[in-house]
Amino acid sequence: MSNHLFTSDLDGVTRGHLQLRRARAPESPLLRQAAARYPRDVQRLLIAAGLAIAVLGLLWPWLSKLPLGRLPGDLLIERPGFRFYAPFTTMILVSLVLSLLIWLWRH
Repeated sequence: MSNHLFTSDLDGVTRGHLQLRRARAPESPLLRQAAARYPRDVQRLLIAAGLAIAVLGLLWPWLSKLPLGRLPGDLLIERPGFRFYAPFTTMILVSLVLSLLIWLWRH
């Protein structure tokens, strides 16, 4: 007999004062609907992410010419044997653009 609590061979078996049962998800129409929709949503998300990466890869020769990473406010400290880079302005700009795109996509 297995030592796992949630195996089928222990389903409903009583040992002393401890009764072992399989865990069940609550029966709720909303949970069933969400569980049915979840795989489709994940598939769409993965396809969209893959397409976005492919588009960025195709546009990379032109995107690399943009001054992202070399904007005023991007911090670069170089010392012998040490280099620190913090693209603050670029991070803010990319965040604003992505927020705008997500807002437009949802509305």
